[in-house]
Amino acid sequence: MTSTVWDNACLLEAIAGSDGTDDRQPNLISPETLKYSKHLQTFLQQTADAEKPLLGFRIGVLKEGLAMPQLDVNIDKAIRSAVSDLAALGAAVVEVSVPEHAKICTPWTCMQAVAGGRDGLLGDQTGRKGLQMTDRAGKYQSYISQARFDSLGPGAQNLYLKYLYVVDRHGTLINAKASNVIRRQSRAYDAVLVSLDALVMPTIPFPASKIFQEGEEASPLERLKRVAGTILNTAPFNATGHPALSLPVGFVPAPEDKTARLPAALQIVAKAFDEVTCLKIAVAWERKSEWRKLGFGCAV
Repeated sequence: MTSTVWDNACLLEAIAGSDGTDDRQPNLISPETLKYSKHLQTFLQQTADAEKPLLGFRIGVLKEGLAMPQLDVNIDKAIRSAVSDLAALGAAVVEVSVPEHAKICTPWTCMQAVAGGRDGLLGDQTGRKGLQMTDRAGKYQSYISQARFDSLGPGAQNLYLKYLYVVDRHGTLINAKASNVIRRQSRAYDAVLVSLDALVMPTIPFPASKIFQEGEEASPLERLKRVAGTILNTAPFNATGHPALSLPVGFVPAPEDKTARLPAALQIVAKAFDEVTCLKIAVAWERKSEWRKLGFGCAV
């Protein structure tokens, strides 16, 4: 979203906090906590001349975040290089395991099917106290037309079919069960983060895939297969709500063209409502490194 960590802090500061219309936003967060640019500026000033600005930080490399068959060898190299840099900047780096990380996408997918289909595609947000989109509410009733379905992209089509399947086979009970499972799995991350400042892992386990060209024939399944596994490290924190920042750490070859360079990114995850720690770790690396000049497996 932004070209620098500093800009990211400013953007987040501009949109964070309660806006008075979204009933999911907590009102108990201190306004001082949301002054991300102020906290980041203080950190930058205090560590301006420090060789090890991350001294005192404890960072866990999430074992399950790297142990996946989809992990590209060059993404792995880029991530491990960035982690070595964090250690050189003073952070105590340890490998940690959260077995639930490899499982949490399943209940998240179950919840996404019901909530995404009903709230997102059908516009049914009954029971919510936030600002309602009256131009959409009730427009599609309990289904969408074939014409509407045909106009959707493959991701939205997949979501709608999942919604129909889940509701028909399991009803909304599966949403309740999945929600409770995610609450338990969230505590597994919290337990590890008690002794750590952050977790790190690849943001996406492989380089970006080539998009299909306009008019190119491909079934929804073919389109979805190309990006299968993209969310394995990101969806877990969509589910739990832990703050996560994606930091570009170099380039790797594109799968379809080894002469093309695509960015690799390190995901930094902190305790609930501790976005500032993500920003500090990221800015410390960014200040010492030029990610645009780093290549892993790329042709010289």
